[in-house]
Amino acid sequence: MADSSDAFMGRLLGRIGNLVVYQMYGKTVVRVRPGFRSKKVTPKLKASQDDFKTVVKVLSPLKHMLRFGFAAQAINRSAWNAAASANLNRYRQSANKDIQEWLLLSTGTLAQANNWQLVKDDDGKLLLNWENDTALKGHGND
Repeated sequence: MADSSDAFMGRLLGRIGNLVVYQMYGKTVVRVRPGFRSKKVTPKLKASQDDFKTVVKVLSPLKHMLRFGFAAQAINRSAWNAAASANLNRYRQSANKDIQEWLLLSTGTLAQANNWQLVKDDDGKLLLNWENDTALKGHGND
């Protein structure tokens, strides 16, 4: 059921039949609820879904870092969306699907991460190690 917190029908939130009304980045958004697929997934769509699943699985534990690294690209979308989009494009364009080839944690210039390694420790946590030479490069934007 939809709720209105402002004047009569001024600001709606919730579900009205097949429509969903919510606030995103200060704007009211209305979407149609997704239905169920009756067609089988094509191989091309399945490959696209698998690419997205792989990228999101890697980026999810790094979400707090991506907020800072992609803040400048988050215009009318979240930093997470900007990071996911950039990394998905890089993943699809890389010939080698190793994480080192496509993972982008920031689009800024201050923290130049060179020779970085992503390692899983005994507790299952991901550890990110890198070298940087920021003292030589001056100041950047992240």
